[in-house]
Amino acid sequence: MMAINLCKILNMKYPTKLSFLFQLCIVLGISITSCTKEDPVILKVKPTADFINQYKDYYTTQRQILDTCYAGYKRGNTGYKKGYYNQSQIALNFQKYYAAYLADLKTDSTLLANPDVTLGELIVINKKMATSGFNFITRVNLCDHSELYDSIVAGNKVYSSIVQFSGYNGSAAGKVLGYDKGQLLLVLTNAGYVRDSATYTTPLMNRSLTTIKAAISSFYNAIIPSDLETYKAKCFSYIKDQLVLCYNVKVGYGFNEYVPYVYNNYLTALRADSILADPASSKQATSVEIMARGMITLGSNVPPSGPRVNFTPSISYRITLNDSIIAAQTLYNNTTPGTAKGQVAPSVKTTFKTAIDAATTSRDTPTTTDANISVAVVNLEKAKLIFISAIVK
Repeated sequence: MMAINLCKILNMKYPTKLSFLFQLCIVLGISITSCTKEDPVILKVKPTADFINQYKDYYTTQRQILDTCYAGYKRGNTGYKKGYYNQSQIALNFQKYYAAYLADLKTDSTLLANPDVTLGELIVINKKMATSGFNFITRVNLCDHSELYDSIVAGNKVYSSIVQFSGYNGSAAGKVLGYDKGQLLLVLTNAGYVRDSATYTTPLMNRSLTTIKAAISSFYNAIIPSDLETYKAKCFSYIKDQLVLCYNVKVGYGFNEYVPYVYNNYLTALRADSILADPASSKQATSVEIMARGMITLGSNVPPSGPRVNFTPSISYRITLNDSIIAAQTLYNNTTPGTAKGQVAPSVKTTFKTAIDAATTSRDTPTTTDANISVAVVNLEKAKLIFISAIVK
């Protein structure tokens, strides 16, 4: 017979964060054995005093965590440094979870001081602490977030220090386009999610730091210069690179292909701006402001709208939806409004057009998921059946 003695297991050093309720379940369980049916089952229960001592040790370690823990983004080599929440809410929420866990620990301490305390009483408070302790401990940072925090603060200062050029507010020199501001803000926002999550590790922190540094560098490079020829040369170089990219991507409605609507919008905007920046063009921009206004057409003041922002490949397969749209549009075009045979009521035709437009928007948005594409197909087919049934017979 080979048996695993529970007493030996329970005399091992326990992880301090292991719930004592779980430990108790182990003790009260049956020994794991590999034996014949004649082998006896050995069950030994640890004395209550030993459990109480372990509860006291657990209380001590958890109280130490609370006493060395505070709201912030830095984590030192000793103790626990707490930093999970958005900066505006960090103190409020930290105190909320801190107070809840501290209250449960104090109740536990009071019970432990009672010489007549029972295991049942300790189990009840330990179950309650499982929730408050989880809420608090799982929000303690796994690594130091302070460098990322400082980098985000610096990035926000850069973002705020440069004025956006909208095309209608005077000189463009020294400003940036809305697209470039939006791109930096997007990077800073995503970095904030990483900073405010306790579960992210050092490699992810470093990746966010690298991304922020690159975004700030690109942002400074996007500042509009005062010299027209310099700015036109920079714009023309960018436009040529983007045109090369356009001519080498696959356009269609398959996965990872560029939706024709998005592709054509970007290509049209690039060609229009190329005329302004091309040294050989007879319609060159005559001022920095005119060139900057032309470049605005590529992007947008606020992502995710604008030809440049939307120029991304599809994340879903949408050929079926496209076929359904073509069939619906053909039916719509070939059916006239009216009350005669083969016609439909004007309101019915308007409703059908709304359904076609909704499906078209889903098809032409690169980020529409497979699930939403499927829903769009179903909805359009339903609208088509309703339209057909409304045609005067």
